[in-house]
Amino acid sequence: MNGETLTGLLKKGQMILAQAGIKEAGLDAWLLLEYVTGKSRAYYFAYGEESVTESVAERYLELISRRAGHIPLQHLTHQAFFMGHEFYVDKNVLVPRQDTETLVESALECMKAMKNPYILDMCTGSGCIGITLAKKFPESRVLGVDVSEKALKVAQKNKHNLEAD
Repeated sequence: MNGETLTGLLKKGQMILAQAGIKEAGLDAWLLLEYVTGKSRAYYFAYGEESVTESVAERYLELISRRAGHIPLQHLTHQAFFMGHEFYVDKNVLVPRQDTETLVESALECMKAMKNPYILDMCTGSGCIGITLAKKFPESRVLGVDVSEKALKVAQKNKHNLEAD
């Protein structure tokens, strides 16, 4: 043990991210601490002076450093939430955005009267659009296409994780 506490780590993380100009420095530091430790904020408030292992502190500060380099938080945690589903993301795909949810909501509205729709998701990336539509329309046939083999692997992983077969 190096004597580093949860509180001390969080403060270091917040300071590093703020100095790097990360707009949501406080929130990102929290989310990375939760990700690395597996402990909730409630746990933190109850046991903030608890020591962490050296490996936890190193892992946290490594992720903080990468976030300070403006790598998206979602690429560090491999988690992105889209229309109520958790998607795996990495550097090979874009992080799903709120405006893309608006696009999918419009598509859902247009498709609600269709039976057994065929859906083509071009440049599928993480697969968030096609998978979400497939889950809303289980009778549909969805084809996700991408020029990137690595992106297709991410989409396939999400299809499996979200049971969108």
